[in-house]
Amino acid sequence: LFLALIGVGILICSYVYMITWVYTGEVNSRRIREKYLQAILRQDIAYFDNIGAGEVATRIQTDT
Repeated sequence: LFLALIGVGILICSYVYMITWVYTGEVNSRRIREKYLQAILRQDIAYFDNIGAGEVATRIQTDT
């Protein structure tokens, strides 16, 4: 019985750990994407002459 309780405790702790890890990763990823987009939008307008439509979104997705 004692080992079963330890196993359930480990299962719960592992679940909470993974949920926290995934949430933290998503928050950091969103923050990086927002900063990346802000940096791109501060570029001169001539910067956008050299890239195609939708390439900014593609670059944000692939770079992060």
